[in-house]
Amino acid sequence: MAATRLPYIRMILGGRFPQGTKALHQQYGDVVRIAPDELSFIDGAAWKPIYGTRVGHGQKSKDHRFYAPTPGEAPSIIVSNDADHSRFRRLLSHAFSESSLRSQETIIKGYIDLLMQRLHENIDGGTSTVDMVAWYNFTTFDIIGDLAFGEPFDCLKNSEYHQWVSIIFSSLKYGAYANVSVWPSSQRLFEFVSVSHLTASHSPANFADAEQFIPERHLDNPRFANDSKTAMEPFSFGPRNCIGRDLTYVKMRIILTRMVFNFDRELDQPEKNWMDRECFVLWNKPKLMIKLKPRVHSKRS
Repeated sequence: MAATRLPYIRMILGGRFPQGTKALHQQYGDVVRIAPDELSFIDGAAWKPIYGTRVGHGQKSKDHRFYAPTPGEAPSIIVSNDADHSRFRRLLSHAFSESSLRSQETIIKGYIDLLMQRLHENIDGGTSTVDMVAWYNFTTFDIIGDLAFGEPFDCLKNSEYHQWVSIIFSSLKYGAYANVSVWPSSQRLFEFVSVSHLTASHSPANFADAEQFIPERHLDNPRFANDSKTAMEPFSFGPRNCIGRDLTYVKMRIILTRMVFNFDRELDQPEKNWMDRECFVLWNKPKLMIKLKPRVHSKRS
């Protein structure tokens, strides 16, 4: 890793970058060199100095290989420089604020109502399985389409991805190919640093029973008193963290509540390894086949 970028490139092109980085941290510790010019950290204390700001210093420069704007196109909020990013963020922040989301709650709930309706129509009374990855994605893109553009992509209505949504998914892999490069040592102008999301959140150094889904760890449970809660930042950290965090929480809470209320759920393939998946910027999620059985609620007198 210290001598050449080839192992790094191989991990990215194979869609195994998160898993490969995790394996390196398991072998070498909290800080590892994943390329001649790049270091990966998993300590929670690394988030602020890497992704945050300091008075008089501003933000650190971003990796130009990943954040390069498309030639001939105006830069988006993701790849824009600090000044433009701050301007974009100010313009968009109100739309994603808690008060704004409350005012849009009727729209959000409308699509979740449609999700429940479509699931009931497709489960044959509990005898058929449905791919919940697809249905959750349909709901997400319809909500985002309506909130951002004033009309949905009609994924829920048509039970399939809109062509533009399909293009987004297919382009992620090509983006990974476009972002890799072999840099001669003479052109090593910077040392790139990052925090590995997957590894930091699944490291025994940060969490007890790190590979287990145990929601109680986020409560006052003495078993997890030594967990490093600051190591997990699923929406990233600092001025460029995910602007849609509050929207995500709203959708998750309502959808989860409605799913629990409406259906009993059974995983169709419990033996499948859901974590061993390709990742090209986003995870390539497999089908999540679930048998849903409508719940019967007794009427209260």
